Amino acid sequence: MTTDAADAVLLRQKIATLRGEFEDKLAALVEVPTISMDPGRRAQMDTCAALAGGYLRELGARVDVVETGGNPLVVGRVTRDPACAVCGSV
Repeated sequence: MTTDAADAVLLRQKIATLRGEFEDKLAALVEVPTISMDPGRRAQMDTCAALAGGYLRELGARVDVVETGGNPLVVGRVTRDPACAVCGSV
């Protein structure tokens, strides 16, 4: 098996192990009622922004929540090569 093929197999295995966690986190985001045109949903928008920011922090990102005068904007900055994190945990 070539190195590329072996890497592909390891990557597929890693994806398979993370799939459930990814689906759970995605479901948690989607379950928050974030109707952005409704000012009455501001609390839910803040909740969703905090949740998304938390997920980004778990990945090692520096996170800022920017107040826009409307809905919050979540900005995540990864300052290290994410490929190193994947390779290191495979």
